[in-house]
Amino acid sequence: MKLIKVQLSSVALFCLLFSASCSTWQGQKTGETVVAGDVAERVDAYLAGITSFGFSGAALVARGDEILLNKGYSLAVAADSIPNTAQTVFSVGSITKQFTAAAIMKLEMTGKLAVSDRITKYFDNVPPDKQVITLHHLLTHTAGLPGSLGRDFEVVGRDEMMRRILNAPLEFPPGRQFGYSNCGYSMLAAVVEIASAQPYEQFLAENLFEPAGMHFTGYRRPDWSRRTVARWYTGEADNGTPLEKDYPYWNYIGNGGILSTTGDMFRWHRALLGEEILSAAAKQKLYTPFLNDYAYGWDVLETERGVLIQHDGGSSLGCAADFKRFIDSGIVIMLFSNYSGPDILMEKGVRDRVTDLVFGVSIELPLDVSDDPIDASAYAGSYLLDEDAAFNVTNVSNALVVTPFGAGAVAALYFPDTSQLAQIDSNQARSEGVLSAAAKGDFEPFRALINDDGRLERIRQLWNMRVERYAEMTGPLTGAVARYSLPSGFQKGAVETLVEITGERSGFFYRMIWKDGRMIGIAPTMPPSLGGLVFRHSGEGRFFTYNISAARNIRLTFDSKDMVILGGNSSLRVPKIQ
Repeated sequence: MKLIKVQLSSVALFCLLFSASCSTWQGQKTGETVVAGDVAERVDAYLAGITSFGFSGAALVARGDEILLNKGYSLAVAADSIPNTAQTVFSVGSITKQFTAAAIMKLEMTGKLAVSDRITKYFDNVPPDKQVITLHHLLTHTAGLPGSLGRDFEVVGRDEMMRRILNAPLEFPPGRQFGYSNCGYSMLAAVVEIASAQPYEQFLAENLFEPAGMHFTGYRRPDWSRRTVARWYTGEADNGTPLEKDYPYWNYIGNGGILSTTGDMFRWHRALLGEEILSAAAKQKLYTPFLNDYAYGWDVLETERGVLIQHDGGSSLGCAADFKRFIDSGIVIMLFSNYSGPDILMEKGVRDRVTDLVFGVSIELPLDVSDDPIDASAYAGSYLLDEDAAFNVTNVSNALVVTPFGAGAVAALYFPDTSQLAQIDSNQARSEGVLSAAAKGDFEPFRALINDDGRLERIRQLWNMRVERYAEMTGPLTGAVARYSLPSGFQKGAVETLVEITGERSGFFYRMIWKDGRMIGIAPTMPPSLGGLVFRHSGEGRFFTYNISAARNIRLTFDSKDMVILGGNSSLRVPKIQ
């Protein structure tokens, strides 16, 4: 999807057109399970299908004021078999930031602050290098503050957190560039408290949530006993619920972790269309993008599907959230998740595939899981593709877990069409070459891939920031090694190559995204978590897994207990060795 900076007049016009007509909306009962119409049925079939491969959460799709889909999937509390429903409570993660931005705009409307105010108006002992920082800088992630300064649930008070932020070195001069910062939004939450003389959560509840009819949104104020709060899971680990953590302290307040339901968040969307909470002038500021298409707590983009106002969020504990508002079509899509695994993180493709389905794009749905009893243990063992590539197959809960070893095994599993392998090898070689050069400070090889000085400079800046961040851990950089390639959810037909940037002591990782021999994207990424893939039984001797990023079924067929055929391609017959 091509993204270009939105024309400000489009957003302003949107605010004016919708402000008068939506403020009295009462809506459907937003806690009911709804699956209404072809669009909802397609999305429901997709999400229900991927629960076999780890998806757990809830989804809401609406057009205008009509909710088409509102439903939970898999389990909120696995140990007690309590399902996720349309009423389950999830963490919205960094979507919290747009609530903080709305609170700032509400205070500006009442004359208690201005976004042009410098932080020196609210905090004492501001160091000279930070005295020019304004609330606008904080709202747009252009203040130069660090991304974060501690763990989410660390017990740290407001004043101590502000001291840490003010004493931390700037990453760049205020206003010069974009640098996503949780610290900046923690500081904005402190400004909300100082300007309103109320606790942050109380101000939001009284001025945002209650007027919008949101009774199950907040950190601790709602009566959570009336709703199930989804537990967080990463793989087999149960990480509890947010309510079991220390009360949200100031690494968290204002920048993340507010709890809500799909229904409440839809009520918030509808409230933002009217003027009961924010005026048209306030919303025009809220939705005007600055650097990196970021406005005040929202990404604001012009896409092939019209103006998109969005944000996402999540944590390493297993929660993820995504909130998309397609303004021109009136389409709203939200996804909440309480589980993460190697191939189920929402940024790996779930949210994009749901969006495709809502807009009528056909995708391959997961195959049906067979109910026939099988002896999956008979297929367990090791299978040798060649001297550098093998598979280990184990039986877990009457399914097969297949773990590839070696880049060749990964490629054979994910790309059973052997005609793709030569291009994948080329992508990996080119990825190694340009990133090895970058590790030595040479960005000229990138020019042949990009031919855009502005984009090249942006890549250089991000690279230098990452190198500096990891310098103590890695030591001097020594080169780059392509580890493997996978289908990418970035674009249909794209492939991403995972590359380790090596140092004398350790390394960090980048992914380079390729399509038809062209590099179409590059980004830092976390260390690889590629592990075993769960294959479900689909019939006699047949198993499948579903690659969420590429929206594609991957098939294994056993023509005997000693031979597996990858993807139904008889040229990829892999013998069992033990």
